[in-house]
Amino acid sequence: MLDKKNTAVLASALVMTMLSGCDDTSISKQSELRSVHSTKCSLGFINDDGSMVTYADGGSVRLVGWAADSNTNTTPPQLNIVLTGPDGKSFVFEGAARNDRPDVVKAFNQDGFLKSGFSLNLDVTALQKATYSVSLQMPTADNLITCKTNKILILK
Repeated sequence: MLDKKNTAVLASALVMTMLSGCDDTSISKQSELRSVHSTKCSLGFINDDGSMVTYADGGSVRLVGWAADSNTNTTPPQLNIVLTGPDGKSFVFEGAARNDRPDVVKAFNQDGFLKSGFSLNLDVTALQKATYSVSLQMPTADNLITCKTNKILILK
């Protein structure tokens, strides 16, 4: 159970994490983007576990998979991981490294999917122990492309 002091510290850390690196322009720009859904993505592994449900003790969590825009058959260069808790609050983790996935190119016969691979280590120490759904987000100049995964992350 969290006491008032720990709750205040956690809330402060969360606010600081969410605001770090943001300015009014980036917040405004994100709200202006058109929401678009993609159906071409796969979160293959969470901490090297390919199960639909993965348990983690917190700290660092590694996610690996691939994602592309199914509407344009392209791969936007930026990819974010979004964890959504049981209360509906979402936490966005930016900076996924993109990498080559020739297997995805071959499977879909789409040369534009070459850079669809991604990996990212998430620092989840500020998140409460809970069950999180995982989705992938690819912002572009005009759109915020979201692809839902079937993976669940349980922080214990």
